[in-house]
Amino acid sequence: MKKRKINKVLSIEPKTIKGKTCYCIKLNDGVVYNLHQDVLINHPISTGFQLNENDLKEILSTNLKYKIKDSALNLLSYRMRSKKELYDRLIDKGYIGEDIQNTISGLEEKGWIDDRKFGLAYASDQINKNALGPIALKYKLKSFLDSEELTNEIILTAYSKINIKHVIQKVVMKFEKNRLAIDNKLKNKIVNKLRRKGHYWDDINEAIQEYISS
Repeated sequence: MKKRKINKVLSIEPKTIKGKTCYCIKLNDGVVYNLHQDVLINHPISTGFQLNENDLKEILSTNLKYKIKDSALNLLSYRMRSKKELYDRLIDKGYIGEDIQNTISGLEEKGWIDDRKFGLAYASDQINKNALGPIALKYKLKSFLDSEELTNEIILTAYSKINIKHVIQKVVMKFEKNRLAIDNKLKNKIVNKLRRKGHYWDDINEAIQEYISS
């Protein structure tokens, strides 16, 4: 029967890494671990403490969870993010998918991540700042949301609160209406610009005609 390896804790010293306090744990086999400060709350150890392989595995697993959570909260401190975006960013940092999913589920339960709130805020920002239409908005939302149903719901909700003609006219009103009425080349240029912004032809045409005749 294989004898379990036992490690003895030689020292525990506080350490600051990137402005955050952690604890440097040195074992008798020469291995050093930098542990999140909250790990010692869940696993109270001290100098001279003996750790078997299972103890060490559990401590390192807990440490990883705190590291992923800290990384996620740091990303969320800058702005709202969707689950998909947060997952992709944490994958880029080298964490493993299953560990990330567990962290995200915990944050979602606490209300710190909400795809619907994120989607509505993002949609409002894109409509107000960039005069984006529903076609382009749906394309952009797909890079943040995995749910087709939620994407469609957000688009319907966002545009139900505004007059789409007013959004289009923010672009159209930059040009003189008299010139627009007689200059087909200019009109086509504006139409193409609005199509690139993801607006439907019927909405564009109606908004332009209303602006010219007002």
